[in-house]
Amino acid sequence: MPTKSDARFLPSNVPKCTPCSTKKPVKITNPPAYRNTTDLFTIGTVPHPYTLQSLNSQRAYLNLTWVRQESQRDLWLETVSNDLFKAKVSSSARLLKFKEAVAAEQTRYSSIWLTVERETPRDLAWWFGFELHHENNATPEVPDPKTAEKPKSQKRADADQLPTSEPQEEIMTDDERELQLLMKARAMRKTKDKNEIRIRDAIEAWNLADTEAWKFTKAFMARFRVERLKWEEEPVQHKSLIPTSQMADIPPGNVENGEKLFKARCAQCHTANKGGPNKQGPNLYGIFGRKTGQVPGYAYSPANKDANIVWGDRTLFDYLENPKKYIPKTKMAFPGFKAESDRSDVVAYLKEVTA
Repeated sequence: MPTKSDARFLPSNVPKCTPCSTKKPVKITNPPAYRNTTDLFTIGTVPHPYTLQSLNSQRAYLNLTWVRQESQRDLWLETVSNDLFKAKVSSSARLLKFKEAVAAEQTRYSSIWLTVERETPRDLAWWFGFELHHENNATPEVPDPKTAEKPKSQKRADADQLPTSEPQEEIMTDDERELQLLMKARAMRKTKDKNEIRIRDAIEAWNLADTEAWKFTKAFMARFRVERLKWEEEPVQHKSLIPTSQMADIPPGNVENGEKLFKARCAQCHTANKGGPNKQGPNLYGIFGRKTGQVPGYAYSPANKDANIVWGDRTLFDYLENPKKYIPKTKMAFPGFKAESDRSDVVAYLKEVTA
């Protein structure tokens, strides 16, 4: 099923959790459906309808008769959204909920959705804001049965068998067959064969909601890649120490909303209470009026140590928009809060709890 590749990472912003660390494997599960909850980070895969129908039926070639008479319509979307609805709902309602999971402000930083046909990106830490534990996903080499060394017992058995003129049919493993079907499905996306195009178009028309989910995911990730490239190409405007009196005031913030944002997106790496431990990031207590790189016991990057910035309302407000742009080569992977109101709320919260 398409949700086999889903992985969910348990965050550390609730009391029973421990900080996410690449040195210790985090809890990873493969649930059959998507769950929109704050205690999970989600990596989901979205297949093109042809890919899904091919893998689900284990058929190398699909035809219109089979598609219309035997295949289930919008199978992927119904399966992946099953836990979100208590009653039977339309595909359009499921599609709307899925788009919110992909692109809504409340969920886009706790989940990432990838098309099956593309390779998994290696920069997921940039997306989530903390390093992820990677399983060893290297595909084991499959020995060639014609050249591989056979055990002695097998050699003797082969010698006892009489030669035959009929060719022996090679048995394909499930993994090999699935890979073969996936490669075939990938090729179908770029095919110029008129008959194959007709089959592909018919499957897309038969699975309109699944097709729209796949196209939306593909377009959203393409936009994300363009935005990141643009961000990386922008000239760095490093800000040194500037007296607070010379800076414009930041917009007023909401402490309660700032607390929610901090717990959802910052607490996995930072504590803010007096005497709190350093996690992947330093403890933030007493940050206002303190220079960068000054928390005892925390291993700062050279860039942070040498930044010579005094943290205040304005410097934190600007830093939280894009940490890696504000302090180049900092090891903080958090992508930032793009909305000014979010930054103001977090600064207001930190000002209250770290004083």
